[in-house]
Amino acid sequence: MAERLFPDMDPVGATLRVNQLAMEVIGVLARKGPSMDGTDEDDLVLVSLATAREQIIGRQSVNLITVKLANSNLINEGIGEIRDILRVRHTLTGGQPDDFRISNLAEMLSLQQESSVAMTRLLVAIASISLVVGGIGIMNIMLVSVSERTREIGIRMALGARPSAVLSQFLTEAVILSVAGGLAGAAAGLAAALVAQTHFALRIELTAEPMLLAFAFSTLVGLVFGIYPAVQAARKSPLELLRRD
Repeated sequence: MAERLFPDMDPVGATLRVNQLAMEVIGVLARKGPSMDGTDEDDLVLVSLATAREQIIGRQSVNLITVKLANSNLINEGIGEIRDILRVRHTLTGGQPDDFRISNLAEMLSLQQESSVAMTRLLVAIASISLVVGGIGIMNIMLVSVSERTREIGIRMALGARPSAVLSQFLTEAVILSVAGGLAGAAAGLAAALVAQTHFALRIELTAEPMLLAFAFSTLVGLVFGIYPAVQAARKSPLELLRRD
């Protein structure tokens, strides 16, 4: 908010008008980012409660009270005491339900973590399916490559190439294919992150771990799904290969 309202000056000491009321800026809060409910906590202007009641809101009641306990072990006890105080202030009798709501931040955090875990599992499942589909595609490409290069394989083996050399050749090609796909995906992800940060004002934090993990999985996919075509190429007889072509 300070950067938006006072982009080229120190906001402390400047005057800000709130509902035509001139106010002096006495400080700038540190950047916090979005809260658990998605609200941007940097998009706020804070004023004293008395000033808000008398000059801005025009009423004495409040819509939200935030309570911080000194000890997390006292949450349940604190919620009970808060409920008792609010029921007395709202003149509620024993049979009347609460006309207010008390939210426990710890419970909200737990629910958010459970939701995050479920979303992570869903993304892992989708990514796994994508890896399997991509691996099958690599395997089919390598099988076609083996069938189209029978003469090359036969000549190599006739000249003394061991089956292990043929195996390593096609396995290396499969790994190169999968790693190339990983590089393309990493480049696309990096470009999307830069576009989101530049044009949509989203804060993006780029780290090396996801890219290294992507390359590791790409190599693993190439190894796993390239084994079968490579074994098929290494098992063939040079006489059969040369006779077929």
